[in-house]
Amino acid sequence: MDKIQKFFVSEMEISKDFLRKIFEKFYARISPRKEEVNKMNYFPIPDCDTGDNLAATLRGVIRGIKQGGYLSKKDLINSLQEEILLEAGRGNAGVIFTGWFAGFLNSLKEGLVLNAETLSQAMEEGKNWGYRVFDKPREGTILDPISISAQTALLVSQREKNLISLFEEIISRAKISVEKTTEKLDDLLKERNTPREIKALKKKKVVDAGALGFLIFLESFQEVIMEKIKERGGAVVVIKGKENLDREVFKKRFSPLGDSLDINISPSSKNATIHIHTDFPEKIAEISLEFGEIKDFRIEDLTEEV
Repeated sequence: MDKIQKFFVSEMEISKDFLRKIFEKFYARISPRKEEVNKMNYFPIPDCDTGDNLAATLRGVIRGIKQGGYLSKKDLINSLQEEILLEAGRGNAGVIFTGWFAGFLNSLKEGLVLNAETLSQAMEEGKNWGYRVFDKPREGTILDPISISAQTALLVSQREKNLISLFEEIISRAKISVEKTTEKLDDLLKERNTPREIKALKKKKVVDAGALGFLIFLESFQEVIMEKIKERGGAVVVIKGKENLDREVFKKRFSPLGDSLDINISPSSKNATIHIHTDFPEKIAEISLEFGEIKDFRIEDLTEEV
């Protein structure tokens, strides 16, 4: 992972496969941690089922995607918003998460690309939809990492266009916000628990279960992005050269890695755009760094039509 993080990945196309893998990866990460999340479940009631509910929610979403047989990603997104997410939500955290994701998709469904700008816009819309689901929004809940993720994405995306680096900052600040939910237990639980009980929970560093679940989701999302870098796609890379760039050298280095190779070099020979259909986007990035600085790196979906 450290090796990949040096690469500049500015944009990825959203595909049916990409959406499905987000839910599958979240399910794979939450399943072995269900009990850990359950044990953090003290709000709104201590029924110790948040981990179970999130896992059940994800199973429902994955089942709905697989059974639908959708011909296009827009069809899938529409079905997710209108049916699948609504039907799949289980428990407080599951319903808020699916509401958040419906809002997230609402922002992305026209352009169908993920970059720093669209990610920040989608997280903001997801936050708004998540708050709308909650009858009485409270601090110290799943809304804390949802809110800080949107704030971080908006702030950091103004200077950071690398999706990998942007997600690192979002996750880092979301993790802090989850840890800080411990400090908010007094206000959150004062109507149901005694001060002594709350003190004991704070001593055990109990965090909000839904907030922890959302952090696991963010980590899952980042992992899917990292994995897409290693899959077949259309790679578009913009290079600022260390020295004059040569078309024939580019052809020799990039041609063995794929097909549909296009090379566009600026009149000064200092900048170039490479486009190639490849099974090795990661290798394309590695070779590009040999010639200079990567100014832009986009991964296009080759598997389906809009």
